[in-house]
Amino acid sequence: MTDTTSTTQTTSTTDTASGTDAVSIPDPARTDPAQRAGSGSGIRTLLAERFSAQPAWVLVTELFIGFGWLRAAVEKMIDPGWWNGDVIDGFVDSHLDASLGWYTPFASGVVLPGALLVAVVVVVAQLVAAAGLLSGRRLGLSLAVGIFLNLHFMAAGAVNPSAFYLLAQGALVLWLAERRPTFAMKRKLGLAAVAAAVLALISVPFISTIQPALVIEDPAIMYVTEGVLTVLACVRASSSISATRRENRIRSLRGGTPSGNARNLSRSCRTPASGLQDDPQSGF
Repeated sequence: MTDTTSTTQTTSTTDTASGTDAVSIPDPARTDPAQRAGSGSGIRTLLAERFSAQPAWVLVTELFIGFGWLRAAVEKMIDPGWWNGDVIDGFVDSHLDASLGWYTPFASGVVLPGALLVAVVVVVAQLVAAAGLLSGRRLGLSLAVGIFLNLHFMAAGAVNPSAFYLLAQGALVLWLAERRPTFAMKRKLGLAAVAAAVLALISVPFISTIQPALVIEDPAIMYVTEGVLTVLACVRASSSISATRRENRIRSLRGGTPSGNARNLSRSCRTPASGLQDDPQSGF
């Protein structure tokens, strides 16, 4: 006779023909409530980290720009004209006169002939930017992709809303940079300042108007404006990083503790969920 009384939290059956025990199956009714709640608490922990690890303005900006990229990607994905090249051909043709002079050869010689490939690249890039900004992971990568797209859109003549996206994403980049006061970060800011200055300088000859009511639609003057702002912001952020590093050196010589951004960095490096050097959240 087979003993059907269970002495554990699993149910076990005996094969009467072979006399061997079958596989034990966990009994949901007897499962520890803490185990059942484990997955739920994990999700709550992830959400708590996502919504509490950053300043409020950073979180709001990430979500706003992230949903903007997601909306743009979905809009293209459900539009048949996007995938057969009609939308891209129409956009380039209608914006040739408005595009920057140094970008027009690229638009007509690369974008138009490769419209189908460009369609795939743009959608994938927008999804990558949206995923990083909405999840808070790999922010450096998602911001780089978003800025790259906006620079292309604005050079092609679509200033609005690319100019405003660039400002918002640039602010997030500066926030990430100042959280990691290292020499490598200063070098990256220097390269960004040089690139912005070059783009601004080559765009100056193509400024078509300085009328206040029309400048917002002129990609050249917007490139110059945002280039100057980028240079100023990078110089200011580099100065802040230098001051933090100098202060931390003095404190370390005196046996004190790091302050400011460096203290935040030290604490972040001990917390994998919000660290900077090895954490996928920062992307640097």
